[in-house]
Amino acid sequence: MNKKLLKVPWKAKACKCGSCTMIIPRKKIIEDYVDIDDRTIYEYKIDCVVPYGFLSRELAEYFVELHNRSLKENAK
Repeated sequence: MNKKLLKVPWKAKACKCGSCTMIIPRKKIIEDYVDIDDRTIYEYKIDCVVPYGFLSRELAEYFVELHNRSLKENAK
């Protein structure tokens, strides 16, 4: 997991079919990727903590609540 994902608040979002939930960051995270051969820098967006189909809504919301609470407590 990308360390930047652990430093931003998360939210639970229903999948398109509505039967499962994913966890996504509330803020956009942009990373730079350097291709070693071409030395070209690519930007890509990290837009998912847990993808579709892995968690029920209740479990996803529980993880989001725990994570966001820990961010608030560590900020004090």
